[in-house]
Amino acid sequence: GIRGFYVNLTDTATVIKAGFWEEGVDLKILHDDVMRIKAAEEDANHEIFVTGYPMLYAWIHHYSGQLIQILFLTFAVLAGLLFFYFRSKLGLFVPLLSGALSAVWGLGFASIMGYHIDPLILVVPLLLSARALSHGVQSLERYLEAYVRLGDKNEAIIEAYTYLYKPSVIGILTDGLGVLTIAVSTIPLMRNLAFFSSFWVISIYVSTVMLHPVLLSMLPPPGQKALKGRKPKEVSIEEIGQVRRITARPGDLFYSKICHGLIFLATGWRTKAAFALVLVIIVGGGIYSRQLKVGDTSPGRAIFYKDHPYNAAADIMNNEFVGAAEMILVVAGKEKGAMKDREVLGEMAAMQSFCDTLENVGGTVTIIDVVKRLYRMYHEGDPKWAMLPENPTHLAQMFFTLGASMAPGELDRLVSLPDYTNASITIYFQKLDHKTITDAVARLKGYIERHPPQKVTFQLVGGVMGILAAVNEEVEWSYWINLGIIFMTTFIICVIAYRSIVTAIILIIPLVVSQILCEILMLVLGIDVNINSLPVAAVGVGVGIDYSFFIMSRMAEEYHRTQDYFVTHYEAVTSTGKAVVFTATTMVAGTILWVFSSFKFQAEMGILLAFLMVVNAVGALVIVPVLVAVFGPKILLKYKVGGSGGPSSRDVNLAAQCVN
Repeated sequence: GIRGFYVNLTDTATVIKAGFWEEGVDLKILHDDVMRIKAAEEDANHEIFVTGYPMLYAWIHHYSGQLIQILFLTFAVLAGLLFFYFRSKLGLFVPLLSGALSAVWGLGFASIMGYHIDPLILVVPLLLSARALSHGVQSLERYLEAYVRLGDKNEAIIEAYTYLYKPSVIGILTDGLGVLTIAVSTIPLMRNLAFFSSFWVISIYVSTVMLHPVLLSMLPPPGQKALKGRKPKEVSIEEIGQVRRITARPGDLFYSKICHGLIFLATGWRTKAAFALVLVIIVGGGIYSRQLKVGDTSPGRAIFYKDHPYNAAADIMNNEFVGAAEMILVVAGKEKGAMKDREVLGEMAAMQSFCDTLENVGGTVTIIDVVKRLYRMYHEGDPKWAMLPENPTHLAQMFFTLGASMAPGELDRLVSLPDYTNASITIYFQKLDHKTITDAVARLKGYIERHPPQKVTFQLVGGVMGILAAVNEEVEWSYWINLGIIFMTTFIICVIAYRSIVTAIILIIPLVVSQILCEILMLVLGIDVNINSLPVAAVGVGVGIDYSFFIMSRMAEEYHRTQDYFVTHYEAVTSTGKAVVFTATTMVAGTILWVFSSFKFQAEMGILLAFLMVVNAVGALVIVPVLVAVFGPKILLKYKVGGSGGPSSRDVNLAAQCVN
């Protein structure tokens, strides 16, 4: 029990193990104390490496300050881009106030409910903030467009929010219910995150849909002086052009060029090519993405980079010793003192021998190992006496000697004292991945079915590997259930809102494409689905559906007015689509900052979310128009729109160009 477990085979390294009560550990103090001891004890001939789950979370807590800094830097970038886009205090103040209110309510709800936010999922609040930002930008953009055309603040507010109310409510409802589906998991962390995130999303209804009209009615609109004392019908083309110049932003040209490029991709022969590409992604990509693994890497390698001190220590444990990952098999006696029974110990020894044959096992430890060594010691150290005593009296003497010579608590990890009713088999693995865990559990279950014990029960499984086995099983189940419920909920809401199954299918397809491409990217980057990445992936599914709702609603509005699909497509993408492009590019600029995190996991999530933003925007601005063209634009007539008539944004643009 020494070689390989506490001292390596070359006598150049040793292991010191420490246990902690989870509830009483101060992770900051733990990290600081360990680093202090490490610095004090290391010298030119000795180097200290620290690993294990307590140290894993101590490192995570150590970097939490850096994560918060990146989070605030991200919000600063978002604020800067908002000002660049709108070039007004109104454009900066209104969306940020709405986002801040939702954040305060969401975090306040988490605090009241006693939920704790894991530093690893800080990207989720960023995603939720993206929802508020998206709704805020859409509403403000539509208000400014209406104001330029109507010249009256109150009429512009009424028209803008009459049109936006339905897609906004549909988007918020879909996002809120979609996030809530994470609660199907039985993992407390996941359920708490589901309730907290869902409340945050639903609060956007109050902070944006309800509050924005009130705020805008109290604030002066852009170009108010140019139209002072004039009614909308009295406004001349020259004055509309003047207001257009006042409200124009330097960034309009950049976003407009992107929109025109996206229109180009969805028109002419490219419509059929884009439709064919969508089918290829759904079929081919769907098959390929089934290779996505659950818990395929060790926790340290999923969170930190390969050269991180934590992973370096884990590598030494796996290469120089029996392994860093423990799986504990509980041997529960049916009667008191069961572990003193020779028959029970024989069954336990057989199980231990079987455990040694499992893949990637470095060694096993049980109370039997201690008894055998003690019995050998009583026979002058002769190796052939390293066995379980056949005589019950001799066996009882061994247990008496152990109980009398060991310090209090020293044998607790091997056998329950003082009654000797239960024991454990600790299995050390040198590799920690999903296949190793599932294969080990499956083989252990098979052995128990073939060799059912009579006086004890083998209970599977504890330790780090046991916890990961349970978590991975739950994650794998809940991931697919989450996706199924999200798609089903979104489809039902779309059918109810747009009164068309075909329209619902059109809106679901970009969501499916986005999810498949997300899974393919996870495969390419080596990101596995685990308890940390699942919430991000699940919440990210609904990020793009809002874009599709806004585009579809604007297309329906324009088609009702013009009955011309080309004009409908152009109007929707160059107006509402411009706000979608801005929101997507802004969130890409914000999330990409996470690449500079010391966490490999956060950097990967930053790349993943940036990719999702782009794919969702392209899905809404290219795939939705393509599918509308394929299925026929008359399906847009089934969606009822509200608001007043009048010239469109395109008419105003043309008028402004004539004036200029």
